[in-house]
Amino acid sequence: VDDFEIETVGLDLLNVSFVAMRKKKPASRPSALARRLRAMERVKEAIAVAQSEKWSIAQLAKLANLSPFHLCHVFRQLADTSIYDYVLQERLAQALDAVLGGDDELTAIALDAGFASHSHFTARFRGFFGCTPAGLRRTATAARLAELRKIVTARAH
Repeated sequence: VDDFEIETVGLDLLNVSFVAMRKKKPASRPSALARRLRAMERVKEAIAVAQSEKWSIAQLAKLANLSPFHLCHVFRQLADTSIYDYVLQERLAQALDAVLGGDDELTAIALDAGFASHSHFTARFRGFFGCTPAGLRRTATAARLAELRKIVTARAH
């Protein structure tokens, strides 16, 4: 488990607690929604440019001009996923291309994609794609590759 995951899970749990205590959902003004969408897009753009960056919620919140708690809440609300899961998907998409596109060692690919270790990378890769990176390299077919790319695209949107 990495620090970024711990941060996002903690803030998501806090948000779930607050939502459960709230009697009804407050209405959002259109201008507030537009600001939140812009903030989320700034965060997505930063992540897309540097997937392997060792992000923290504080760094991303500063880019979004929101508090860390509010960023996690807004991101989950608008993207229907946590920031951690979004970053993980971006990293795995980058790693998929590296796994399939060359003979680089998997440890180097894992570290270049921003994972803490080869085992962390392998566990996340298996959870997302249903196979290990080494297993994919051994059994890769054109149809299987197309299927995996569809998984990445579908989950990102």
